[in-house]
Amino acid sequence: MFLEKSILKDLFKNKVSECRRACQRFYTIKQRIPSISLLGWLKSQTLKSKFFWIPRNSSYSIAAAGKAFSIKSLECVPKGVTLYGGRAFDNDNEKSNHSKEWQPFPQEEYFLPRFEIEERGGVYTLSAHVLRDAEDAFLKDLEALEINPSKTDCLLQNYVKEDIPVEEEWKKNVASILSSIKKGEYEKLVLARRAILSFSKEVCPFSLLQAVQKKAMSCFHFLYTPDSVTTFLGSSPELLYRRVGNKIYSEAVAGTRGRGKTPDDDIELSRALLTSSKDLKEHAYVHEDIKRVFEKICSRFEDDKELSLIKRKCWQHLYRKIKGVLENGITDADIITALHPTPAVGGLPKAKAKQEIARIEGFQRGRYAAPIGCVSSEKAEFAVAIRSALVYKNRATLYSGVGIVEESQADEEWCEVEMKTKNFLEAIRQ
Repeated sequence: MFLEKSILKDLFKNKVSECRRACQRFYTIKQRIPSISLLGWLKSQTLKSKFFWIPRNSSYSIAAAGKAFSIKSLECVPKGVTLYGGRAFDNDNEKSNHSKEWQPFPQEEYFLPRFEIEERGGVYTLSAHVLRDAEDAFLKDLEALEINPSKTDCLLQNYVKEDIPVEEEWKKNVASILSSIKKGEYEKLVLARRAILSFSKEVCPFSLLQAVQKKAMSCFHFLYTPDSVTTFLGSSPELLYRRVGNKIYSEAVAGTRGRGKTPDDDIELSRALLTSSKDLKEHAYVHEDIKRVFEKICSRFEDDKELSLIKRKCWQHLYRKIKGVLENGITDADIITALHPTPAVGGLPKAKAKQEIARIEGFQRGRYAAPIGCVSSEKAEFAVAIRSALVYKNRATLYSGVGIVEESQADEEWCEVEMKTKNFLEAIRQ
């Protein structure tokens, strides 16, 4: 046991006296602890609202359990705390979380956890967040806090896979979209698919993410459990935006190829991606849309003039960075509303494409392809929740999507949605 509850209670009592004299709204107790498995610690908790977060640069890791308080909008973020959470893909549609699998998830929520462990540079710190005049609720949560981590090295391997829609129906949907594009109704539309894996026993989401992490290096790794049985998790290569003070950073990521089995194969795939008119057009839509947003919310901005590639273990994408200085008064709520969904996960025109996605896909995206991350008054970072899965009891639903433009071929697009579930399938089979 790395920390006795009695020690934490003593620290809490001392902190209460200090913070009451300072008239603080909330306060934080911190204790440095030995190294620990963050996912294992999360697995052992019975407190609701669990969150796991590693940014793409892997400079730190966060595991959070329990809820001290939450907000439903980013219009006014409290000072002095970091909140974790996100929103639904179609946040304007109150029914977007009404399907059974997404019901446990709030439409939009950002919460201050009751307890969190941060790993930064090999140093582990346990923090407890307490609201003034709500100390009894904290003590109750403290009694429920589990100290020792559970094992996360067990994964089920045998499953039955069901594609929704099936390949033939999905290709018909692609054909329908291509017909609409040729009529000028859309420039681009991103079509997603669900692959439902059914196991004989319950799936451990913490073990699954631990295994996927090893397959998807240099990605945003996230996990969110709003109740005791439903978990949304993933490893996304895509940043929606990062804010530091009034400076904002984003990127255009679109167009996909796999990685080669040999260095020569990889070079050839990269060359094919960089010269593909279809992929270049797909990326241009995303790039130009983000620039239009930055023109509205920034006093000045600049972008990469040269197109490059962002490479991950299993895939590579066309890539451009964009950075700017925000206009005075722009909030994180303004930024998310303006940026999401980018044409990388939605389509053009934005509003019309979102409606068509809901109609033609036949299922609710919920948190898939939506913003997820962390925010404070000083900074924020949100990923786009792609390469993701929803775990419920003995089922894992894998989500993947592709951008459809005029040059798209249904057979190739099906291969791409299959490829984008590769990290999960390989993690399960290992």
